Amino acid sequence: MTRFQILAFDGGGIRGAFGLGFLQELESLTNAKVRDCFDMIAGTSTGGITALGLGIGLGGQELVEFYEESGRAIFTPRPPYAPRKRWLKPVYPWLKKMALTKSGNNIDHFFISRYCPHALRDALHGGFGDLRMKDISGPRIIAPSINLTAGCPYVFGTPHIPMHLPDAEIPVLDVLLATTAAPTYFPHHEMPNGCSYADGGLWAGSPGLLGLAEALRVRQLCLCDDVTPSFSTDEIFMLTIGTGTTQYSLTPPGGDAGALYWASRIADVMMSSQVQGLTIPLKFLLSDRVKSINFALPDDSWKLDAVDHMEEMFDLGRQAARENADDLSAMFLNHQAAPYVPAKSDSELGASDIGLQRYSL
Repeated sequence: MTRFQILAFDGGGIRGAFGLGFLQELESLTNAKVRDCFDMIAGTSTGGITALGLGIGLGGQELVEFYEESGRAIFTPRPPYAPRKRWLKPVYPWLKKMALTKSGNNIDHFFISRYCPHALRDALHGGFGDLRMKDISGPRIIAPSINLTAGCPYVFGTPHIPMHLPDAEIPVLDVLLATTAAPTYFPHHEMPNGCSYADGGLWAGSPGLLGLAEALRVRQLCLCDDVTPSFSTDEIFMLTIGTGTTQYSLTPPGGDAGALYWASRIADVMMSSQVQGLTIPLKFLLSDRVKSINFALPDDSWKLDAVDHMEEMFDLGRQAARENADDLSAMFLNHQAAPYVPAKSDSELGASDIGLQRYSL
């Protein structure tokens, strides 16, 4: 039997800087290349950027530099919304001021997303170029999203099992734009095939449990007999990197709150609660074979787009690495993961294998 290690990065917008600072410092302290120590890397939204960055060979230092250079550009505000309806134009400035005073909401964001999708695309293209999922070698990579057109969750992945073979030709850029398309922050992303996708954080903000399920798929469904991993759940070890846990009060002011109050807050609350909730079954299933690294959010100003706190998040990550380096080195960094071998295509599969290939969520 052999060991199978999973590295999982939570979604959380610019708060992903915590994980990058952590990686940078951990690699510096241990002289380890973290990507080479894990058989699979899972990442949602900002975590998807980190996971795919590691997948194409970037290290913690390079990922920190990417965020330092592009973090603020990614969150480039869009121009103010200009109403098209003739009757709305004269009253819109008053409505906008009233909403801002009463609820703290900019009602421009009721009509358009907050940030420019072109700035996000340009930044990601600068970091990842025209690589496709099949070009990633080394660890298996997965990144969740939602297929809005089909109305179902979707997991993008390197072609390490037959289920992900359709993703092989997809540009890494498209996968990143799909997994980071957080509603109200960025528009949904339309793929070349015409399907629209939204942020994977809507259902898998903390992808550790998804990574565990994928590892069991690898064990059961990898059809390349010469490289099929031989491991049980007792040999699965996981390191999860968070983007902050909520310690402050989320109670709405007054006795009630409607859409106007929740419109700018629901994404943060949903993703934060989901991340915390998913750690419970993961701990139950893996017990002491899962290690989680996270930090407490000081207050509600540390939102998904809190670029002013980016350097603080890098520093918190570096501090977490210093505090945990010895334990993590002993638990994870002595493992040398073998690069995945692409799964077989339809033409190489037997009749019984085709049935296995159709297995999905």
